[in-house]
Amino acid sequence: MSEDLSGLVRTLVQCSGVKDIERRGWKVRAGVGAPESVADHTFATALAAMMVGDLLGLDTLNLVRMALLHDVCEAITGDVQPGEMELARKEELEMAALGRLLRDLPSPLRRKYLLAFREFNSGATPESVMARDLDRIEMALQAIAYERRGVDGKLLDEFWKTADEKVKSRMGKAILRSAATLRPRNSSPSP
Repeated sequence: MSEDLSGLVRTLVQCSGVKDIERRGWKVRAGVGAPESVADHTFATALAAMMVGDLLGLDTLNLVRMALLHDVCEAITGDVQPGEMELARKEELEMAALGRLLRDLPSPLRRKYLLAFREFNSGATPESVMARDLDRIEMALQAIAYERRGVDGKLLDEFWKTADEKVKSRMGKAILRSAATLRPRNSSPSP
């Protein structure tokens, strides 16, 4: 292959920055000392997207694409917490950051990925609803992991509450209910 792949490589290197970005909510709200990275969360969300997409007969490739892209902009913006800025401003910053991250890709790829990111944020298609649900469900699954490691379940209840409030689909709600049964017994009641 004789084509120049330097733009692709630059994009991959820049996007891989999410491996070094901690998910701050765990540290700030639950006192987790070494929280998962954004890349850890993205991997688990994409894996769930593959399985659930195939299970439901959705457009799994598109679902996984959204799961992989949904937080990649945090390589530039960092992990902005709810309440730190207006949602519209956050979405504007994230779109600009994603545009910067993808600028060295061929324009058809860049367009495809920006459209997938917009679709995720819109929550207007079955795939985007499920991708957004899985983002929240993965947070609840991570809360189980932290609770099993000894983090006080009461400190994790707000993550469960957020997931419970934001998960929209019937399948997402069923997965979340099933996940709640896996919480260690010493925790406070789950949704």
